[in-house]
Amino acid sequence: MKRNCFAIKAILQLLNQPIKFFCMSASSGKRKVKNPRISKVSLPSVPSRPSLAKKRKFSALMQSPVTMEKVGTEKKLCIGNVIYLPIPVKSQNDKKEYRVLQLPNGMRVLLISDPNITETELPEMDSSKGVDNMAYSSAGEEDSEDGSEEEDVDEEGEEEEEGSESESDEESEMDPDSTESNGVDSGSTRKSKQIKEGERMAAAALCVNIGSFSDPPDLPGLAHFLEHMVFMGSSKYPEENAFDEFLKTYGGGSNASTDYETTTFEFEIHQRYFHQALEIFAEFFASPLLLPNSMKREKEAIDSEFQMALPSDSCRKQQLFASLAKDGHPMTNFTWGNSSTLKLVGDPDGSELNRRLRLFWQENYTADRMTLVLQSKHDLNQLEEWAISIFQGIPSTNSQPASPPSFKELGFPFDTPRFKRLMKVVPVKDVHQVCLSWALPSQLENYRIKPLGYLSWLIGHEGRGSLLAYLRRKVWALDLASGNDESGSDHNSTYALFSINISLTERGMSEIEQVIAAVFQYINMLKNQGPEERIWREIQTIEDLSFRYVEDSPPVENVETLSEHMHKYAPIDYITGDALIFDYKRDIISDCMNALRMDNVNIMILSKDFENADICCDIEPWFQTRYEAKDIPDEWKQIWSQALEGELPFALPEPNPFLASDFSLYDPSSVAASISVPTKIHCTEEGFSLWYRPDSKFRIPKAVLNFYLVTPVSTDSARNAVLLEILAKILKHQLMERVYDALVAQLELTIHHYDRGLVIKVSGFNHKLHLLISAIVEQFVRFEQDVGGEVFEAIREQQEKAYRNFCIKPSKIITDARLTLLHTSHWSVLEKCETVKDLTLEDLKLFSTRLKASFNLECLVQGNYSNEEALEVALSFKRNLQANGRLSDGALSPIRICQVPLGNKCCRLASFHPTDSNSVVVNYYQVGPTNMHQTAIMEILVNLMEEPVFDTLRTREQLGYNVYPTLRNTFGVLGFSISVDFQADKFRASHVDDRIEAFLNQFNQNLESMTENELQTRVQSLIKLKQVPDVSLDEEVSRNWNEILSEEYLFDRLQQEIEHLPLVSLDEIRSFFQLYGLSLNGSQRRKLSMQVVGNDKKNVDHNQKDDKIKLRFLAETDSSCSFIQDLNELRQTSMIFPPLKTFSGLPPTELPKCRKELKAVNIKKSNGSWNMSDNNSNLTTKDKTAKGKVCTNDNHQRLSAGVEDKEMDNLRKWFSDKLALGLGNRDLMEKPKVLQSLDLDGIVDYIKSGNAKNIITMAGAGISTSAGIPDFRSPSSGLYSKLCGFDLPYPEAIFEIEYFRKHPEPFFAMAKELYPKTFEPTPCHYFLRLLHKKGLLLRHYTQNVDALERVAGIPAEKLVEAHGTLHTSRCINPECRKEYDRKWMTEKVLSDVVPRCEQCKAVVKPDAVFFGEPLPERFRLVEEDFPNCDLLIILGTSLVVQPFASLVDRVPPRCPRLLINFEEAGNEDPVMVVLGFSCGLQFHGADNFRDVAWLGDCDEGCFLFAEKLGWKDELNELIEKGCESQDSVEAGAATEST
Repeated sequence: MKRNCFAIKAILQLLNQPIKFFCMSASSGKRKVKNPRISKVSLPSVPSRPSLAKKRKFSALMQSPVTMEKVGTEKKLCIGNVIYLPIPVKSQNDKKEYRVLQLPNGMRVLLISDPNITETELPEMDSSKGVDNMAYSSAGEEDSEDGSEEEDVDEEGEEEEEGSESESDEESEMDPDSTESNGVDSGSTRKSKQIKEGERMAAAALCVNIGSFSDPPDLPGLAHFLEHMVFMGSSKYPEENAFDEFLKTYGGGSNASTDYETTTFEFEIHQRYFHQALEIFAEFFASPLLLPNSMKREKEAIDSEFQMALPSDSCRKQQLFASLAKDGHPMTNFTWGNSSTLKLVGDPDGSELNRRLRLFWQENYTADRMTLVLQSKHDLNQLEEWAISIFQGIPSTNSQPASPPSFKELGFPFDTPRFKRLMKVVPVKDVHQVCLSWALPSQLENYRIKPLGYLSWLIGHEGRGSLLAYLRRKVWALDLASGNDESGSDHNSTYALFSINISLTERGMSEIEQVIAAVFQYINMLKNQGPEERIWREIQTIEDLSFRYVEDSPPVENVETLSEHMHKYAPIDYITGDALIFDYKRDIISDCMNALRMDNVNIMILSKDFENADICCDIEPWFQTRYEAKDIPDEWKQIWSQALEGELPFALPEPNPFLASDFSLYDPSSVAASISVPTKIHCTEEGFSLWYRPDSKFRIPKAVLNFYLVTPVSTDSARNAVLLEILAKILKHQLMERVYDALVAQLELTIHHYDRGLVIKVSGFNHKLHLLISAIVEQFVRFEQDVGGEVFEAIREQQEKAYRNFCIKPSKIITDARLTLLHTSHWSVLEKCETVKDLTLEDLKLFSTRLKASFNLECLVQGNYSNEEALEVALSFKRNLQANGRLSDGALSPIRICQVPLGNKCCRLASFHPTDSNSVVVNYYQVGPTNMHQTAIMEILVNLMEEPVFDTLRTREQLGYNVYPTLRNTFGVLGFSISVDFQADKFRASHVDDRIEAFLNQFNQNLESMTENELQTRVQSLIKLKQVPDVSLDEEVSRNWNEILSEEYLFDRLQQEIEHLPLVSLDEIRSFFQLYGLSLNGSQRRKLSMQVVGNDKKNVDHNQKDDKIKLRFLAETDSSCSFIQDLNELRQTSMIFPPLKTFSGLPPTELPKCRKELKAVNIKKSNGSWNMSDNNSNLTTKDKTAKGKVCTNDNHQRLSAGVEDKEMDNLRKWFSDKLALGLGNRDLMEKPKVLQSLDLDGIVDYIKSGNAKNIITMAGAGISTSAGIPDFRSPSSGLYSKLCGFDLPYPEAIFEIEYFRKHPEPFFAMAKELYPKTFEPTPCHYFLRLLHKKGLLLRHYTQNVDALERVAGIPAEKLVEAHGTLHTSRCINPECRKEYDRKWMTEKVLSDVVPRCEQCKAVVKPDAVFFGEPLPERFRLVEEDFPNCDLLIILGTSLVVQPFASLVDRVPPRCPRLLINFEEAGNEDPVMVVLGFSCGLQFHGADNFRDVAWLGDCDEGCFLFAEKLGWKDELNELIEKGCESQDSVEAGAATEST
């Protein structure tokens, strides 16, 4: 039998963290279907939910069955106990606590208590802690406008290139080959998904193991349709938008997604309202309304979603691939659904569809198919109580989790001739791409091995000797991606896809058979060499390091991911299942490797070259994709076979030199650590600025170094703007082979163009970061020498295609057109597309030389670096690049914005896609130059507008799938916009424009009826979002880096915003909106309606026949709107605002010194362009700078001086008063005198003085080790080491009750270590008996199951064996339950037989508590014992296993606590220390008055303790006498007790 030694590692990981309810101790891609739902302005009345069971204490919930009332449903509710499952292994840096339950209705629940979450009591708003600069737009769900997240990855393999153009804070131009941004402004105009990245919210997710595979054959898309319908009201909360309204009011939001085998729902909200939100959320699954009226509207939403996905090449490719599956398999399903598939024949009113929808819900949405994850700041007991009381009412068909639907009987889906063919496909984008795919058996059960991950790591490698390095040298390809993305379409219960996607050059396309030959050559090399354990170990090390230092993800993303993991992995692997590799199984890796053959491959080639060729005549029916499928040519196979016999130009990767080994932390000085913002390091170097902040918060061995090479040459012409983009791409191309090992070793490198130059960012473990920076500089110095003509031409062609592809998407071209109209120096994509054609290699070399000689360096260093190291590396970076000195190349030209004329302007453009009806209207309303107060007004307005605009235009009028408002800060010019995506064959652009205007009029009425209290609720919600601290180093760096990129340097921007928000009045908002948002007499409204109209059947023949891309302006006769026919019109005819950025580190407007001054800033109706009476409004930029407040580090310190201590005192007092935590404010509390001294003598004096009459003792493995019983954690002799000999699915299975019922043999084979006759009690055990003999022992609580306390003579009534005992055993047959003593069980175990019941022949199990079993009934004595305890003695336990470890906090506040152990344990929680509360043992510090630690051997400690008490002789007598038999001991103990 193969030894599984990885079991030891897993067990050690498990036991060395705070694990909850560990009950066994011997001595101790997907395809996202976005469903944006925004709330209403009016807040619904949310009554408190009547509990199905009375609220009870936690201890009562653990044992007593929860009785649930029957609800009106055919589903049968199950009644039973809550079952506690193994706790997931987590990263050692993960401070969150976890607990896993199975509810009586079969639902599995993962509870996450997040101590990093803090909540400031509203309405106190004195402090600000960093989050990303907020702007509120409800289209965060619109992160993929094609309706597919996969579209976020560029089809040509290019990474996103962040911001190429900034609108302060920054409204980024959509990079032509960046698809992640999707035409949506960033920075100030972030969507909610981006906002949420900085919000520490409470979150919940529920995942049902039913997806699109379960669609009925006659109703494709029904699972997706039900996902849309679930949130549309419930019996208890019938209002359609009540939930979204509630979430939005309190800073949250919701979303849902449908995959092939799962459907997931998630939401987030402020902590205080989490319980209320859970009650509403649960009702959607207990009793959704599924109303016909709602159903009709959501059908339109489904159809719009599908229409938006039509031009997505990734979606088209996925559906085409699905068509290759064999008939009858659900893989062939059309999973999206649309208006035609969700319509039954003979069902004109939809009643039959409604019935089928309800039936689908009834059959599939049962609690036993659901997993639930709750994450909040609340403790685990509170979360458990909520989970039980709220979610047990969801109907179920089984008290155990149901098995997911099985599709295995349908067979392997791709074992068909039509799969193993060559396919040529006409894409939407102009790309050359080849994809090789193999369909393998499902690998879900091999998640601990991840064989496809091993293959992907090698085939996708980009270093020396790799496949891609060879293809790049041949100039056949620029990028390659391989592997399996773990989404349902790539990996499910029926198959696993392994794909190799290669982005080809023109040369590669012409020699494609040679490209594929190289792929098979590389695969053949891997097969010949076989799996390499060295490489596997390196991958494992890298993944372990990444997991160890992983930074938190936003709670809503975390709960969504984990809820899906709960259907894939064992409980212990919920967190690690997709992150780590555990087991090296050479044979399984080899099987997958050998499955990559020539005779079973599918080859899909995508190229625009096929469009006009008479070959792609077949049409995929759903997406109308043109393609051709044929057998792979024999001559190609012959070429490939010959290539296998030739010399291989490949090699496996060498050991990685970039792997970090030093993880020590730099300790910043107290002064540096106290500064919460970056400081500018003084340096006389010309053209050099360094901002630095050490990591005093996250304390991880990582650093971030960002370099911004600012130069006027970068954007002084369209030609240079294009050269900058090409330079960034080629520099990355040159570096990849050399530095790919660094990227594999968890270092990160980003190179991209920006507004005024080149950005280079490196981050990761700081130990080897300098090696990566050195490699970048060395390569950049050699750039001109190394760049070749073929590579230049390949990337120039790719860039030209990227510009063309950019224009396909309406949302992208509309953003580019708007910035071209407004921005005086913005180079449009069309201009770049024309310019790129004529560029030469010599142009690039000259540009590169000029850029390096003329740049100024702006640098930010944050993390595990000292300021000296930061200065050294930044100066070295600059000086090596400018070794010949720095040349001045002129001053930076200021960024200036055009003023939109008064009235209504419209720019209507025709879509570039000839067969795409997708259209966009973005109505932009410009205000003018902004300041903090105006921004606060606009921020509130947009927040108030989000839900009603979505509800009106999307939900009710069904204009389009994506509807959202956006705050826009365009280089200092404020405005807002409303965007609607729609289809040209459903609505006209003018109709959409009219409906937006109608909404604004209605919104004005909403503002008139709004109360000041309702406004303050929203304002406080916004403030609360800004007060939440950053949750990762990357998040903090991103926020600070944006200030540098925008050249505003307001690192305390959040503090300033928080100070302004509460000063905005309702009257101000009303006046502001009427002045700039409505077309009223005397208003200052400046509207620019940007429209891109898709092509319907009437103009479907429109196409660009020539190579030059031209805008086609559309117009209609409309007296109320002036149509634009030239993008240069505003530049030539309109007023241009003066420069609104200072470029000198000074804020453009002054922060008022007090509220009185701020109130003087009022709106004035004026014909001028500034419209604000802020006393600075007519100053030039120079004058404003002189009069403004310099935002120096001193100012930042003054902002927070004197506030922190007061805030902490208030916070402590609030927690103490409201939550009854600790003893309140430490500084105001007189420290009690409990012990004469904080040592063992102090405890002795305390006992001798008669204060200790009710002593509770707690014991762990440490008191039994001297008896010969090894601790489970001992690596060589521990009990867990015995697990290596068993073929277990995972190590903890041996202690799971369900596994034991089926496979008892492994446990009893190991149990021989637990039942030898030679184990005798230790001196510790007899010391405990002596306490009992003295009449001082109230109760002894033990984690151990060895029963040595009983052997020592402690009576049973004095014992609480928290994890059960081996003293007795019982038959597992519930109808028998015959009890057996230890002697009987010992004989059976030592005889190497599985103990069987003498009555019914069922297995007999020791009374130790297994995973999946409730804790012993006697554990409930905790509630009775601990409040009466006057001395707590803790012996030989690490205090990590819960709930045992938490018992130390159950004693009264003045009760002394003594720890006798080898090392300190149960130390106070540092988070609670900061808040001023006692939580855990506190051995150090001035506030300790009751905790004592004696460190050493437990037996020695007890001997010393007894000697000091004068009990030494009595203890020796007990030890010498021993116990003759268990019966006599118990009889003697009973007499003694009497």
